[in-house]
Amino acid sequence: MVLLENGAAPEKPDSEGRTPKDFASASDKIWPHFGALGLERTPRWELVEKSVIKKVNQGVLGQDSHQRKSAIRMSSDSRPESAYAYNSDPFIHAAVTGDVLADQDEERNGKTADQPRFSMWR
Repeated sequence: MVLLENGAAPEKPDSEGRTPKDFASASDKIWPHFGALGLERTPRWELVEKSVIKKVNQGVLGQDSHQRKSAIRMSSDSRPESAYAYNSDPFIHAAVTGDVLADQDEERNGKTADQPRFSMWR
């Protein structure tokens, strides 16, 4: 909220085309802060397309995930009755596995260790 009050750009995309507004759109708890600025919520289909949330298979909904069994509570877990789940935060992944240099999305995005993920280096 402090960043928004001090001129942060909620519609400025990252290197993968996702915006803070997109991530806020996925959360009913955070969205009111962005909605108060007169922003329009990103549609669910677009959040799935941008990999902000992912569609969960029906068979997985009733099962406890491995992430929920870990000592660190995953704030990115979905509600049990929801058909969508947030993609897990890489910082939480690093804390759970202990490997802060690992990137769980390397294979999906075709990234290598030689290619930093920061947009200013592209």
